[in-house]
Amino acid sequence: MNPTPYTADLLLDIAKSAPFPLTVTGDQWWETITFAARDGWQVAIFYDGDEFDYIEHFVAPDGSLIDPWEWPNTEQDEDTEFVYGDKERICFWRPETAGGS
Repeated sequence: MNPTPYTADLLLDIAKSAPFPLTVTGDQWWETITFAARDGWQVAIFYDGDEFDYIEHFVAPDGSLIDPWEWPNTEQDEDTEFVYGDKERICFWRPETAGGS
């Protein structure tokens, strides 16, 4: 069950609108960086080894935090191929190209 009023498709569209790079250079080998997205949204991306790793969370225009990691895992039978649910679709989404520097 989705713990927010937002759908995975909406959040992914918002993520796609944020101009973030696939790699960053920083003082430490990991960090979370927040980027502005469309309509007043923000998307926080976790970089591991200076490379895009996963979506950490979203900040809605009203300031509320949407944490896709709090969504329940997809129910899976251990003998079947893994299927991505909404949680996995959001957390492990990857941009097609770098947008920004």
